[in-house]
Amino acid sequence: MTSLFTTILNMNITASYVVLAVIAIRLLFFKKAPKIFSYALWLPVWIRLVFPFSFNSSFSFLSLLKLNTQTSTGTMEYIPNNIGFMQNPVVDVGIHRINNAVNTSLPPAAPAASVNPMQIIMGIAGMIWVIVLSILLICSIISYLKVINNVKTATLVKDNIFETDRITAPFVCGFIKPKIFIPTGMQPKELSYILAHEQTHIERLDYLIKPFAFLVLVVHWFNPLIWLSFALMSKDMEMSCDENVLKKLGNDIRVNYSNSLLSLSIKRSNLLTASPLAFGESNIKSRIKNVLNYKKPTYFVVAAAFIVSLIFTIGFISNPVEKQDLSFLNAETEKNIAISSIYGEFQLAGNQISHLFDFTKWKIKNVPSLDERPTYIRIKAPFDGNFEIRFYDSEPSIAMVIREEEHRYYKIPESDFESIYKLLLATVWANALKTRDGQPRYEMMSEKMKEKFEQEQIDRADENWNFNIGVSSPWVVDFEVKLDGANANITYLTMTSEPAYYNRMETLTFGKEKGKLVVAGYQTVYEDKLIENNIVNALSNTTDTAAAIERYLQIILSSPGTSSNPYDYIKAHQNEYENILKMGDDALNYLLAQFEKSSNHNGLRDHIIMALCKDLLGHRNNVTDESLSPQDWFSELSPYAETKLPDFKENFSNEIEQLVYDAAIEQYSRSDAGFTVVAPTIFGSYEEGNKLKVFVTVFSNRYKLYDKTLSEVGGSVIPAAITYTKKENGRYTLDEYLEAMDGSYFLQSIKEYCIMPVSKKEIKGLYDKILDDYSSNESRSELLMKNLIDHLKSNNQKDIILRQATGEIMPLI
Repeated sequence: MTSLFTTILNMNITASYVVLAVIAIRLLFFKKAPKIFSYALWLPVWIRLVFPFSFNSSFSFLSLLKLNTQTSTGTMEYIPNNIGFMQNPVVDVGIHRINNAVNTSLPPAAPAASVNPMQIIMGIAGMIWVIVLSILLICSIISYLKVINNVKTATLVKDNIFETDRITAPFVCGFIKPKIFIPTGMQPKELSYILAHEQTHIERLDYLIKPFAFLVLVVHWFNPLIWLSFALMSKDMEMSCDENVLKKLGNDIRVNYSNSLLSLSIKRSNLLTASPLAFGESNIKSRIKNVLNYKKPTYFVVAAAFIVSLIFTIGFISNPVEKQDLSFLNAETEKNIAISSIYGEFQLAGNQISHLFDFTKWKIKNVPSLDERPTYIRIKAPFDGNFEIRFYDSEPSIAMVIREEEHRYYKIPESDFESIYKLLLATVWANALKTRDGQPRYEMMSEKMKEKFEQEQIDRADENWNFNIGVSSPWVVDFEVKLDGANANITYLTMTSEPAYYNRMETLTFGKEKGKLVVAGYQTVYEDKLIENNIVNALSNTTDTAAAIERYLQIILSSPGTSSNPYDYIKAHQNEYENILKMGDDALNYLLAQFEKSSNHNGLRDHIIMALCKDLLGHRNNVTDESLSPQDWFSELSPYAETKLPDFKENFSNEIEQLVYDAAIEQYSRSDAGFTVVAPTIFGSYEEGNKLKVFVTVFSNRYKLYDKTLSEVGGSVIPAAITYTKKENGRYTLDEYLEAMDGSYFLQSIKEYCIMPVSKKEIKGLYDKILDDYSSNESRSELLMKNLIDHLKSNNQKDIILRQATGEIMPLI
């Protein structure tokens, strides 16, 4: 039901754009054109309201709106079909302001809750939609049956014309064999006009079109624009029939025809039009005015109106052609482009970057929620329209391109991600090798950065690493980074105080091995005397933590200027504030040190620093008094130390269960962000040959323990397929941990991995089983809490309370 309602909403949004355009066109271009063309213009509206998919055309009206909502199946998806399952639900209606207003009001998923809030909202909305739809249908059918009952005693005049004294105005009624019902006592001259009008309705099948349009209206009852469309379409329908009568019988009958319409309107019975399914007359005033002003159009006017209406119809019913808006990157430019990543920030010229990408293979895709994931690499060029490209290590086949306030997602070759990854990695290594004050840059790197090196599993052979930054402490005075085919090379010049290593040019090569980047080669490529001309400043724009923080603080303090409230400055520079928070404990240590330098710290800068420290400390902050000045707050500060606990570990008698727990912990463990506890639901395990595939939904949560307070750091509930290989010794090794994707790919990605590990045959019923279970998280929440308590007990923790992400506090043990 929710899926159907979401589809209806998406069709309704597209149709709403078309309705507004049709109304504007009727006023601007078709005011004096034959009304048959205005009537025809409503066809695209009803097509959009009935069919969720369409073809692509360069004439598409929707291309003017710069919509980024088209899916691979040809549907316009403003509201993701799986919005109820999204961690951070988002919609994209093509208008930036509306997107921001709506998305900020949508409730995020709560991993600990049994059902996501958006699931409840969409479920209730879907139920209301069905209830109102049913009421409207029942009322319409009852009304139509009343009309039929009222004319059942009518007598046949001739052909399909019936006369009765129980009506006061003529109308058409019926679906298979439509009949014209006329009131008794009509003048012969007046009757000839009316019958010509009603016969025109029958010839054009209006007796089927209007009931069908009303049925569509009932389905889309919640949109006032669709009600307006139905009313205007009915008006255009009647006027076009009037014009057809004048065209057949001549302009001389205009006055008499108008008098007939006026006379009938006076006698008009409300019963006749009580049902929209009975064909009645309407808009008498507008029709009389149109009849009196009618002039037979010239051939040129008819031809022009036909061509214009045909073009607009194609434009309204077609989807925009996928255009690659990638002109932002000028391959010839030598201006610097900023590259930011988890490693730091770097500057490279545009022509050093653009050749890495094969833009011809970038295809627009609808991935509305990918931005929820951590960004791995960002490329910015503020000199050219302030564009930005974002890459994600979790989705190496997707890139997000931002231009001004608009964004698009592209399906890209994974090789493009690997190219920028290699260049970034090589640049990081080069900066790690560079020295300052005689100390290797690697020794100055943060623990977080060093740990990331280890996570990437870069193979640093001892002889290479020790040689380059070991006891000899070489001074890297110049280096160059290049991509050579599948490899990334750093060539650098080193100097040391030892004669044997006095001057040496070396190359470090990065390649790919078993799907991971490694140091693939090391070579001395040049050895000679010191050549002073080769000693240049190393390519590095990486700044120390202190310098970066001070730069961000200056920006934060720069505006609004007129305010003395520190939170006004933070709000005005949220990005810079967040950038400092991302530095973690390195930033915290620097900021706390600022309080130690002086005894008087109560200015605006100090209030902002205090706010940063509080956010960085989180639950480590022992000071609860929010009214304290920065200096008083620091005087009372005695941060709670974190109690380090290992990740959850349990020994299970069931081998499959043990494999799943081990794989899930490995997948979601982050040693720099607390300890991890998992609670998987296993839906089945399937073995083919030497392959084992297990299907699960895993509730994972990370926690940090400060004093006796346990805090939720982050969590997720994600379906997955885990594949293993069985070795000759009977043990299993992990091959692949495949998670369901976010956004519009969520449902499709689950369906795609519900297959056997070798034959790839679909596993019947598994997809529905996983999806049905995902709608409720109660059992996993209970299991997670049990595993958490068992884990605390096994680590000798007592009197622990849990501070949940919602702020609620509950005792555990």
